[in-house]
Amino acid sequence: MTTDPRTHAHAMTGSPAGPDDPGLRAAAAGLTPDEAEVLRLLAGALTDKEVARHLTMTQTQVSAHALAATRRMGAPDRTTAILRAIHLGAIPADALPPVRADGQHLTRRQRDVLTLMAAGLTYPQIGTRLGLAEGTVSGYARSAIWCVGASTRHEGLLLAVRSGLVTTAEAWPPGTLPSPTREAAA
Repeated sequence: MTTDPRTHAHAMTGSPAGPDDPGLRAAAAGLTPDEAEVLRLLAGALTDKEVARHLTMTQTQVSAHALAATRRMGAPDRTTAILRAIHLGAIPADALPPVRADGQHLTRRQRDVLTLMAAGLTYPQIGTRLGLAEGTVSGYARSAIWCVGASTRHEGLLLAVRSGLVTTAEAWPPGTLPSPTREAAA
């Protein structure tokens, strides 16, 4: 049985779904409202504990929603799931943390590594793609993350998207990019 996203959004919110209804956008991306909300808060670089406190859930529930969303988005990790959800309009791009550094001093290789990290590739996969040793890729990743003003890989990728260094379209492996929802494009 297929559920119409508009009906699902109406049932969840008690109001008819319009083009700006977050429940409709989440359903269009294949996410439940809880999964979309967890991803939205994680996009702001909050920890599982902070998200749990905000949503009055347990950390285990937050982790379960994040894992389910990651799987639904076909992403290898949470960060890539967040980027894909933003691309599809399931969560707003303004959920990302504010830019603290412009990243203008990134080298071409640092940008390449950030782009491939956004696509969900591992350091060994990036190394193979770019012809670099895994340790070299790790070094480029660390310095790129530092250049955008972040302290973690997750936060670095989100800030790179926020500053325009990486696009949400780059969170998809080549040849698998779906079109954003009509509402997200508007």
